[in-house]
Amino acid sequence: MKRLSLLFAALISATTFAFGGGMVHNTNQSAAWIRTLVRDASTSVDAVFYNPAGLTQLADGFHFQLNTQTVGQTRTVTSDYRALNKSEFGGTTSVPILPTFFAVYKTGNLAVSAGFTVVGGGGSASFKEGLPSFEIPVSQIPGALNANSIPTTGYEADIAFEGSSTYFGYQLNFSYKINDMISVALGGRYVSATNSYVGGIKNIMINPNYPAAGFSGSMVSAPAFFTKMATNLTTLAGGATSFANSLNAAMGTGVPAATPLSAALTAEQYAQASQILVAAGVSAAAISTMNIGTASAIFTAAAPGFTQNAAVMTGYAAATADVEVDAKQVGNTFTPIFGVNLSLLENKLNVAMKYEMASKMTVKNETTVDGSGKFPDGVENNSDIPAFFSFGADYKVMDNLKLSFGTHYYWDMNVSYGKSFNGETNVKNDLVLNSNAYEFAGGFEYGLNEKLALSAGYLFTSSAPRNEYQSDLSYSLNTNSIGLGGNYKVNDNFGIDLGFLNTFYMGKDILANGVTTGYDKTAWVLSFGFTYALTK
Repeated sequence: MKRLSLLFAALISATTFAFGGGMVHNTNQSAAWIRTLVRDASTSVDAVFYNPAGLTQLADGFHFQLNTQTVGQTRTVTSDYRALNKSEFGGTTSVPILPTFFAVYKTGNLAVSAGFTVVGGGGSASFKEGLPSFEIPVSQIPGALNANSIPTTGYEADIAFEGSSTYFGYQLNFSYKINDMISVALGGRYVSATNSYVGGIKNIMINPNYPAAGFSGSMVSAPAFFTKMATNLTTLAGGATSFANSLNAAMGTGVPAATPLSAALTAEQYAQASQILVAAGVSAAAISTMNIGTASAIFTAAAPGFTQNAAVMTGYAAATADVEVDAKQVGNTFTPIFGVNLSLLENKLNVAMKYEMASKMTVKNETTVDGSGKFPDGVENNSDIPAFFSFGADYKVMDNLKLSFGTHYYWDMNVSYGKSFNGETNVKNDLVLNSNAYEFAGGFEYGLNEKLALSAGYLFTSSAPRNEYQSDLSYSLNTNSIGLGGNYKVNDNFGIDLGFLNTFYMGKDILANGVTTGYDKTAWVLSFGFTYALTK
């Protein structure tokens, strides 16, 4: 039986809880994105994040935008491992407020912009009833005891875990309009990452039926049971050694080895010796006819076995003791950003490209409690951010109808997310992924009148993790997302965006080591955005 605290090794890989975008990216950075799902060629204020080069299309002056999102996500993991008490485990991720803020100053051909975003994570995942990887080692205890002739039919445990992850992004861009057609941008984003893990496995109970040690099939503390068994085995080892020594001494003084054991011992000693021999696997019938020579040999051989088993039981007691983890990981990095915007067909067609360079990052453990032994204080793990490319186009079919298209590509395989593979930690992703992630999106915005516009969009996200990447704490699935909403122009300086997003995950079943584990999720986002301009 492996130490149950090893379960928490998986926590190191659960570093992000992304809601939109690639495997670790959040692209849900504005209410306008939520309602259209494609902003890659934006020339509004949220272009600070999506298309910095497009900011030169704004009117001269100051522009500000504040967005807030409420995010809900459920995670469902199933397992057909036969010893588990249940087959389905659920978790929830909640983000009551996920804010973003953008500011732009535009003058002439130059625009200077800044943004605050949550570029990764942004929420907490709560598993109040644990997960298969937490519970399977506990569920194996009855089977292990049954194999050792201690009938046991059930187990109980209090298992819970909560993890949170937030990657704050602080962005600064400089955009320049070269001519009426071409604009370029250069910027960068400082990323500050914090992951926290709090959880435990407590109060493991089992129902062993072993009257010889005082257990009758009722639920008892597993550590208490194993501790008592270790004590009993230690006593048996001492008794076996004592009887072996006394019988050998008797034979050394001339007592024949063929002397019946019952004749060589007092009634009390014979009863004690019989208990030890039964524990060593000798039948009552064999004991009744046993001589002291045979008994001495059995006692001598049994004593080391009792001692060894006592040590095993002591290890089991430690393995089933309460385990708690309270750890945090912190890190930071910097991402250079480049952009190009093209205004074509008398500004009816806007085409944009953006490239974000890969960012190497490690997160360092800041540990308060580590019952798992897997979060040594000060140890660092990889948590890189891959390079990212976006291409998008907006086309005004009519003055009141705009069509949008966008595609994204993430170089996930060139970096490391801190995963383990074949005994190695922090391996490069090309060992645990089949290919890089990509997305494509399409949407439209239709103006009902001068003040109100309605919009909708679709986004497909594809990732290709190998089975070695997936775990019940951190897994990636392909998705289809639908966004709906609208924009209301209060006046020439103030506008409001409202968007709703629903993501449909493509659940996946994985067979490994004879056990099928199923992974699925659901997610929704409700967002409001407020844009204000002070223009000349």
